[in-house]
Amino acid sequence: MIEEFKYNNEFISGITSLTMKKEDILKLHDEMITIFRAYKPRVKYSIITNSTRNSFSDPHNIDFFKIKEPIKAIIIEYNIQRIIDVEIYLSTYEKGEGLGGFRSVYRISSNNEELLAKVRDFIEIYIKKTKNLHFIFHKYAVFVSLALTGGFIYFLNKYIEIPQAMIYLLIMVMPFYVFTKFFRWLMPYTYIVDENKLKYNLRYIVATVMVGMITSGAYDFIKNTIGNMSK
Repeated sequence: MIEEFKYNNEFISGITSLTMKKEDILKLHDEMITIFRAYKPRVKYSIITNSTRNSFSDPHNIDFFKIKEPIKAIIIEYNIQRIIDVEIYLSTYEKGEGLGGFRSVYRISSNNEELLAKVRDFIEIYIKKTKNLHFIFHKYAVFVSLALTGGFIYFLNKYIEIPQAMIYLLIMVMPFYVFTKFFRWLMPYTYIVDENKLKYNLRYIVATVMVGMITSGAYDFIKNTIGNMSK
């Protein structure tokens, strides 16, 4: 017969989005081991893709470049039997478990209030240090994509006369099926810097193109406005 066990205290919190290097994961691990130095916690790191689930007891053994498929989620677990159970669920693209709109979440269950507070405070500080603004590109990707589509059509129309029907087609296709999906792929909620250097470099290329388009568009707008006012 399996004995059921319930902890007296539980804390659950949502996470928006993080940028993580392997060094960040190792720092988290080292600090957690330090917090649990009086115990011998059971440790499990799980890397989940669409078709595989690889588990590690030591994060030093994780090699992101050997994971061929895009990472769907990372689950970090620390367990000390009957004392504390920690689960950090970091989602990349898919909706995370619990707490509605949060894609990532962490949960601490414990019978030791002091230990729970110590772990919670450390994780909160860790999240603040590694958080990013990628969630904006998921929450507001369509609006950003509409603006970029308008800019793209404007610049294209400066050099090529675009038929009206083509403009309508671009407005229907590009924001929802090109820009939005591309941004969400490029900037996942949990971004692993070491996962794919091509994606890492693409971020800077896209950022440069966006800044160039916005700067050029703003210059044309100001130039035309001043020109119209001086007439």
